[in-house]
Amino acid sequence: MSALTLINETLKLNHSGKKSEPLLRSIDAEEYNVYSNQKIYKFFNKTLGDVFSADISKRNSNFLRTHPKDYNKKKIESLKNDGGEKNVIELLNLTVKELHDKYIKNEIPGLNFENDLIQIEKKHGIEYKDKYEKISLELDDIINEKGEKIKSN
Repeated sequence: MSALTLINETLKLNHSGKKSEPLLRSIDAEEYNVYSNQKIYKFFNKTLGDVFSADISKRNSNFLRTHPKDYNKKKIESLKNDGGEKNVIELLNLTVKELHDKYIKNEIPGLNFENDLIQIEKKHGIEYKDKYEKISLELDDIINEKGEKIKSN
């Protein structure tokens, strides 16, 4: 499950029995195709609210005909101003790093590292699963090294 799906599913759980539109739409990932140490470090320290405030992906062309491309940003601001949906707001206030830490520790239902490892091994084999696991567990250190390189320049 992606972070976007997690946020939308959490909102849906709060409104069980009611049909609700997804809170957020998929975003244009171009902004987050980052290759520099500085951009990776900054991304890892952004909140999910900031990440999902990016413009909506062009793949949502039907939706964009009737909604602005900054729909997510307005929706997030409105949600935070209303003060309701506290568990959704808590998710939006997590940094990417904090979400990753919770994912590795299996603290968020629906985002389960152990289950993902099982699925990855079934689909791609044990070698790929082992690489995924190693990088996932060391990601904080990898990102922090990038941050140290930025600070020393």
